[in-house]
Amino acid sequence: MHPNLSAEEHQGCKELIQMLEVCHNTGMNRFTGACNEIHNKLNVCLFKQYRKTRRANHAEARARTEAWKKEMEAFNKDD
Repeated sequence: MHPNLSAEEHQGCKELIQMLEVCHNTGMNRFTGACNEIHNKLNVCLFKQYRKTRRANHAEARARTEAWKKEMEAFNKDD
């Protein structure tokens, strides 16, 4: 399974999303496995995007935590 496939949300995989939609809308391809190769490539692309986003979020959270720790140290020194 994959998340909602809006092309605006997944710009890096836009071409694969469009290819999969075309494949699914062509005859019985959706049910015969004719789109599996495109689907697998799309899954890899979406996973790469997920990892990139996860890393960025992790770095941002780490920076916020460090800033908070510094604020708490400064606050505790004032006591």
